[in-house]
Amino acid sequence: MSYPDIHAPNSIWKGRRNTLKSHLKFEYRAWFGETFLKDFPPEPPIPGPRYLNIGSGEKPTEGFVNADFYKTRLFAKWRRKDKKFDPNWMVDLRRPLKCGDGHFDGIFTEHVIEHMQPMEALVLLRELHRILKPGGVLRLIVPDADIYVRAYLGEVPQDFPFADVQDRTDILAQLTQEHGHQSIWNAEIMAKVLAAAGFAQVEKAAFRQGRNPDLLRDNQMYECHSLYMEAVK
Repeated sequence: MSYPDIHAPNSIWKGRRNTLKSHLKFEYRAWFGETFLKDFPPEPPIPGPRYLNIGSGEKPTEGFVNADFYKTRLFAKWRRKDKKFDPNWMVDLRRPLKCGDGHFDGIFTEHVIEHMQPMEALVLLRELHRILKPGGVLRLIVPDADIYVRAYLGEVPQDFPFADVQDRTDILAQLTQEHGHQSIWNAEIMAKVLAAAGFAQVEKAAFRQGRNPDLLRDNQMYECHSLYMEAVK
């Protein structure tokens, strides 16, 4: 994290203008998608259990329904030849999902929830609970606040990606200010929120260890600083 020059007010106003522009662009895409792109979840690309990847980005999970914001496919049908990275279900995670109850056997989401306000995250988790079949598993991965705090205090885990920062406060900034993060999580608060969302069984898991082998799609680059949680409907 770099602090602004207090003697450069123009750069401060430029930063605020860019932030406002980014928010307006995001909300326009959300409005356009909700109004004109009424997508419902497609059938999985392969026969068998229905699995959902929430927040797939540009790395979709093979065999899953890959859901992401309207950004990547907006107008893509007319201007892109390679649609390999387009989500096959476009959603605004802040709003009710256009999906029937008990539709999916399992849900995977990795480093997505921290980009939402806490109340938005609770609303989404209630929706994920709704669209899961009874007995279905939600596997949820977020940056682990406890790991970041320990790193700030000097207990830096091996392969921690922010170990070489110039000031240790930058470690906390990576969690609370950078990368579009809007909420922070540890196992205790995540368990409470998952329970509030309606999940009956909530437990802490580990990297590529969990109840359903099909949902163990964890990205190794996040291993050393992530919290792994699983919840059963």
